[in-house]
Amino acid sequence: MQADAAARQASAPHWSRIGEVLLEAKTHFERTSEFYDWSKRNFGIGKDQTIKHVAVAVAAETKSRIRDASSLNAALKEMGHSGYRPSGTPKRPWHGDVQSNIDRAKREAKHFLEDAQTRQQEREAEKKLAERLIDIGFKVLAKELHPDKGGSRETMARLNLVRKRLMKCA
Repeated sequence: MQADAAARQASAPHWSRIGEVLLEAKTHFERTSEFYDWSKRNFGIGKDQTIKHVAVAVAAETKSRIRDASSLNAALKEMGHSGYRPSGTPKRPWHGDVQSNIDRAKREAKHFLEDAQTRQQEREAEKKLAERLIDIGFKVLAKELHPDKGGSRETMARLNLVRKRLMKCA
């Protein structure tokens, strides 16, 4: 049992070095999925293990060394790193600033949508008012221009055409 623990402890510094090498190799791939496939083919480690090694390397940049870690996860925990993130990328010191900017952008987008809804409601109210105004004007003029009231068929046809065009614009 002690030999097993000693072996794991002895391998702890190598986890960081493996992560550094993987980080360097990752720069040669355009897509992250290609990098994970390469890691699996060449080293027999899957995506999760690759991410953990990279996370240890990144965490090691900010801490001096891994002291007493019996596993890759323990090394991450010892360095104050919570492991790997679901997105597969280690949390960087600047992530907090980025997250606050994302949150602010989401709030602004929400306000924009609320304002857009208010503008849409205003446009609908104006449209209803314009249609009502067109209808009232049409009725007043139809009483004058209708052929039964002394107007002509041509003027009544023209009035209907104008009303139809105005309704399309409203």
